[in-house]
Amino acid sequence: MLPALMAEVDSCCIDESVRREMVRAVVNTMVDAGFQVDGPRLIRDGDTDEVLIRGRKPAGSQAEFRIGLNREVVYKFDRYRGSECKADIDQVIPAIQSVYGINLSDERVLWRNPDDRSCDAVPQPTKRRSR
Repeated sequence: MLPALMAEVDSCCIDESVRREMVRAVVNTMVDAGFQVDGPRLIRDGDTDEVLIRGRKPAGSQAEFRIGLNREVVYKFDRYRGSECKADIDQVIPAIQSVYGINLSDERVLWRNPDDRSCDAVPQPTKRRSR
């Protein structure tokens, strides 16, 4: 029973050290891309054990990365106009992969925002007539 327990402890230590390196890589890459990065926060709530990294640009756009202990990385680029986030995604993600050797596999895009064509639209007058 002791060898199994020692193997589990070793696995947890290795997973945590890998996560720390991933956090450093994400923070450095976001700073290089022009984000003002908040300090990483550890979130432990029930089954979740992840580190949250948030960065903002002066224009108001945001990027958020969640790095789990199981080496799962979830990222979200938010508050961009149209598809301007594509430029930041193309700058941050390849840098993380090439410079730091982190391989993001099984990538899934949950939602992609098309160009916001209605933001420049002129509002239509109502059909009611005022007296």
